[in-house]
Amino acid sequence: MSPEYGATMGYFAVDEETLDYMALTGRDEEKIGLVQEYLSRQNLFGIDIETEVEYSQVIELDLSTLSASLAGPKRPQDRVPLSELKNAFQEIAMKPVADGGYGLNTDDLDKKVLLDGWKDADGQPSELRTGDVVLAAITSCTNTSNPSVMIGAGLVAKKAVEAGLSVPNYVKTSLTPGSLVVTEYLKKANVLESLERLGFNVAGYGCATCIGNSGPLDEPVTKAIVDNDMLVGSVLSGNRNFEGRIHQHIKANYLASPMLVVAYALAGTLDIDFDTQAIGKNKDGNEVFLKDLWPSNSELSDAVNKQYPMKCSLNNIEVFMKRTINGMLLMHHLECSMNGKKIQHIFASRSSLKILKKWNPLKISWELKFYYRWVIRLRQTISHRQEVLQQNRRPAFI
Repeated sequence: MSPEYGATMGYFAVDEETLDYMALTGRDEEKIGLVQEYLSRQNLFGIDIETEVEYSQVIELDLSTLSASLAGPKRPQDRVPLSELKNAFQEIAMKPVADGGYGLNTDDLDKKVLLDGWKDADGQPSELRTGDVVLAAITSCTNTSNPSVMIGAGLVAKKAVEAGLSVPNYVKTSLTPGSLVVTEYLKKANVLESLERLGFNVAGYGCATCIGNSGPLDEPVTKAIVDNDMLVGSVLSGNRNFEGRIHQHIKANYLASPMLVVAYALAGTLDIDFDTQAIGKNKDGNEVFLKDLWPSNSELSDAVNKQYPMKCSLNNIEVFMKRTINGMLLMHHLECSMNGKKIQHIFASRSSLKILKKWNPLKISWELKFYYRWVIRLRQTISHRQEVLQQNRRPAFI
């Protein structure tokens, strides 16, 4: 993700942390030793920062000054400290449109609309207010490749469920990790069920909400937003939040860690100061704050370390490739011409792969040639898997 910080490429020296990662992800000691020995002989293992590196500028950072942050509501570079987000949202909501705001007045900021036919957890008519979070998504973007924040989100969800908290009915939630491995270690950590209880069910693998593929909001929510020109928000663990990109009806979009996505889903609003305001009440009627749900460093470390070593099974690879091909076919609804016949709107189905395998890549459009190559790759993978099982040896691509 070098473009995220304005670079073409980023270089990081291989060091002990790299070797630790190799061990944690299932590489054997012989391979790890070979990597270290080779790089050491090539003078590529580690860098003596004090004596061998010359930087044009050295920045010193006091780690005690760091705080949880989000980015938004319109640009990924606009960082907002978590403790300041409530006030920052109110300010930009009332700032003139010409100055990058939303141009609301005081009455707009206090606006609330009944959701047709809906009732909340207390049996009262459901309301939608300015600043309410109508979409909360843990996506497949960069930070969700970090097991710590994913399992951390699961721990927040687990504590919330144990306290008896729930997500408001107007909040659409989803979990779309980038790998089947994520699902496996969330199950192993016993937190996937808690995420699902809060509505964070696995909706697929790969890009979804961050590229506008979240799907429609519930009809009463959409009607309330459109009919009353409401300013509502989304919170997602993606890396893009330009207005209109996440959802056509959501103007304010904030990027956050998966743990904060769960927190804002529970709160159901951007208009909250987690330091002073409770997310909700537990089964005993006592107020629950974010600090009560947030896992300690030791809790998180113990939960993460129990998941290693992580390995992706051959079956997972095969399933992922099948889903990838079918997913691409579903999204693109390709039109092509083959043997003089017009084929329109090819959708994903069990027969999609069978049909695609029979096509001659020389007679179809260039779009389908791309997907055909995926099918060939899949067939090779399945054949290789069978060969591995027969010979009882480790596959070369793991």
